[in-house]
Amino acid sequence: IALVVGCGGGGGGGGGGTSTSANIAPSVSINASPISGNAPLTVSFTATATDTDGSISSFYWSFGDTNTSTLQNPSHTYQDAGTFTASVKVTDNSGGSATAQVQITVTTASTGRTGDTD
Repeated sequence: IALVVGCGGGGGGGGGGTSTSANIAPSVSINASPISGNAPLTVSFTATATDTDGSISSFYWSFGDTNTSTLQNPSHTYQDAGTFTASVKVTDNSGGSATAQVQITVTTASTGRTGDTD
């Protein structure tokens, strides 16, 4: 009779059973620069994502103005004034996902004129 304790790597024999573990969802954070300014406003986005039990397989950005991207670190130009919620969804190799958001405020450029008085 032999007693083996531990989780060695391999070792033939035995078996038949399958070991499954639950997928741990990834995590993601956003950096955007600048987050406010006059239209047209070009914003550079950075997504930092980690997956402790696998890898990140996709990025999906929604910029809040009907435009999207699948790049990890896109840039986007906002043409119109308004407040926009940009979000990124990352998906890992096992189908787990995480989302992060950032608010972008775009204003109309001022002409600097306050009115004519002549």
